[in-house]
Amino acid sequence: MDRARHRFFSAWLLIIAVAGLLLGCDLFAPASPTPTSPLEGVVISATAAPTPADCSANQPPPAIQDARFDALFASHPNSWLGADGAYSVPLPDGRSAWLFGDTILGQPQADGSLKPSAFINNSIIVQDGDKLTALHGGSNVHPAAMITPTNPATWYWPGGGLVEGNKLRVFLLQLKRAGNGAPGFDFTGIGHAIATLSLPDLKVEAVAPLPFVSKVDYGGSFVAEGNYTYIYGLEDLQGVKYGHVARVAQGQLVTGKWQFYDGANWSSDPLSSTRIISDVSNLSVFKHGKGYVLVGMETGFGFGKNILAYYSCSPTGPWTGRTVLYTVPEATGSVITYLAIAHPEFSKDGTMLISYCLNDTKPQGGFVAANVYRPHFVRVSFAP
Repeated sequence: MDRARHRFFSAWLLIIAVAGLLLGCDLFAPASPTPTSPLEGVVISATAAPTPADCSANQPPPAIQDARFDALFASHPNSWLGADGAYSVPLPDGRSAWLFGDTILGQPQADGSLKPSAFINNSIIVQDGDKLTALHGGSNVHPAAMITPTNPATWYWPGGGLVEGNKLRVFLLQLKRAGNGAPGFDFTGIGHAIATLSLPDLKVEAVAPLPFVSKVDYGGSFVAEGNYTYIYGLEDLQGVKYGHVARVAQGQLVTGKWQFYDGANWSSDPLSSTRIISDVSNLSVFKHGKGYVLVGMETGFGFGKNILAYYSCSPTGPWTGRTVLYTVPEATGSVITYLAIAHPEFSKDGTMLISYCLNDTKPQGGFVAANVYRPHFVRVSFAP
């Protein structure tokens, strides 16, 4: 993206971030429900996970807001005013890296609005206890996105990330202007990549395309199980969204041979991937008790406002026991909510930290309020 075009910002620029995450996470042509491939996929026998009698959880009590995390991300660390995304990654030294998409930099106004001095397409916040430090590219005078493509007419929006050895891997969706879309929605996806950042200094070392082509946006969530890392992704048909899962040997995200779940077995053909769930606009999966929990924002016409949970005995599903964990109270009028993400590294006393994002499609004076365009946090108690 040409950063010079973002020196002055109106509300529709912020809508791009939301549209990209919910309408544009897969901005390629829709996949066929029963895809075929010109390749002969190698099929690997699927080993079923243990299936205890009951991997579901009891109905959790109502979620409560987490005042500590809300206050942290409302503190505007070193001119970071707000962003969406909020994928957290625990780092080996005890810190956490928070990955964000479209980011507003500047100073909060006296009226509480965000009047940006700069707009960049991605940033990272490093959390060390209650201290937050915002990272971006460029300089403080001329900031740039943390991760930038070689083609300046394109940009990256990050998904989730995970640590392999002494490297942080970050999943990326690359986009460009379409030239024929409605204002605020004139973009198209052109590929997926993985960025490699050094640890502990978080310097971008390399960006490499995924070793396959897929209409699924992988990298929204990860689960380590046995010898594999399970990688969850979203097939986004705008009005309808479907979850998928792939896996790769642990520690070999970039170099290993990916396998894709076809409903019964594991295949080397990405087009054989089957849909494992609908009803959610993002997938955030974590281990819990005897099984797994999948958290996501409810799919609705435009934007849903219920944070949902599903349960399974296996990382591949089936996902059952649909539960409404929280109804976002701010999602009224022109304020929308999206991206419900679980953060297991911050779980405590049987509770799970979950973030969600807000945006305003009709902000007062053309600028989003400071208490809107940032992650918000709740805690949910899950039975052991």
